[in-house]
Amino acid sequence: MGPRARRGARYWVIETSSYQATDLAWSPVVVAVTSLHPDHLDWHGDVETYYRDKLSACSQPGADLTVANGDSDLLRERAASLGPRVEWIRAGDDPGADWMAPLGLLGAHGRRNALIARACLRALAVPEASDEAALARAAAGFEPLAHRLQVIGEVGGVTFVDDSLSTNVLPTLAALDAFPGRRVALIAGGHDRGIDYAPLATGLAARDCPTLVLAIPDTGPRIQAAIEAAEPAKVDVVACDGLDAAVERGFGWARPDGVVLLSPAAPSFGAFRNYADRGAAFARAMHACQG
Repeated sequence: MGPRARRGARYWVIETSSYQATDLAWSPVVVAVTSLHPDHLDWHGDVETYYRDKLSACSQPGADLTVANGDSDLLRERAASLGPRVEWIRAGDDPGADWMAPLGLLGAHGRRNALIARACLRALAVPEASDEAALARAAAGFEPLAHRLQVIGEVGGVTFVDDSLSTNVLPTLAALDAFPGRRVALIAGGHDRGIDYAPLATGLAARDCPTLVLAIPDTGPRIQAAIEAAEPAKVDVVACDGLDAAVERGFGWARPDGVVLLSPAAPSFGAFRNYADRGAAFARAMHACQG
């Protein structure tokens, strides 16, 4: 970013990873925490260290307010780690508000994140934050992230969704929740970071509509084992040797009106250069279904 942009900026919005959070010498006045779930355990060492490191951004010198996901039991259990003041935001808050609709975000978590963003703007005394028409105008120019619940096409009535950015259980469960009432073929698996997949199995079992899980390496066997051990064991899971095979199998199962969802709950390391490379491979496999 050039010097002119830096001089002209009134506010900065910075996303900080759990790796970076403990390096902060100070916290912004307003910090947002949209989710908390075990991740990066190969780097942090254990789950409680990960939680402590990630949430340290809320309580460094300068911290005043944390705007937090009120639907997260894990965050509520750790309210004491969220700094001097906490404002809880839930997906069902302000049910009549629709200014976030132009964002085009799928799922309840997308709505909650929009409400969290508005709460941060209000805390910073941005006047437009209380003007729903201004918020809607701003939302209309939003471009969603590629590979984050991105609908990339439809083949034979089957919708293909690239959620390659989902590298742990929580976003994968959120992705599944974005398709209530629809049959979903979920492609899951990738680099093994030691994540516990029992919560994924529990979330899958709670779905009302049929779900087929296509488990791919490296974590595929652990995902399959967690699902098969869950009670009740109501979700079908099939081991696949790679992404192409999973897409082909999922497409056949999802016809005529289901969803093939790539939401791996694991990083892409090893089989792909990065999440974008994995998403591109998914798109190629989708196009192969047209043949």
